[in-house]
Amino acid sequence: MSEWEQKVEEQRITLVDSQDEEYNFLILDEFRYNEKQYLALASCDEKTDTGSGNDPGEANDITVVRVGEAAGQPMLFAVTNADELYGVAKLVEERFGHLGGTV
Repeated sequence: MSEWEQKVEEQRITLVDSQDEEYNFLILDEFRYNEKQYLALASCDEKTDTGSGNDPGEANDITVVRVGEAAGQPMLFAVTNADELYGVAKLVEERFGHLGGTV
């Protein structure tokens, strides 16, 4: 396994939804906002790719989740509060630039 392949494997994470469906992501960045920890994730799973066909990965945006605990176990939580989402989106935009289609 090459150094890059090993790095990718170390940064890979699998999330499971409420229907026990698994989704694979790569951890792009870890950061703090308002004293909370977050992960910026990029999908590496065909199930989440909704591209037009010309560029299969064009629709893959960055997903941000909050790191926390539930019942004493580490958990990742969706960011659903509008103010919190706006704040972390601004940080991700600063770090990674414009994430949408052509400008």
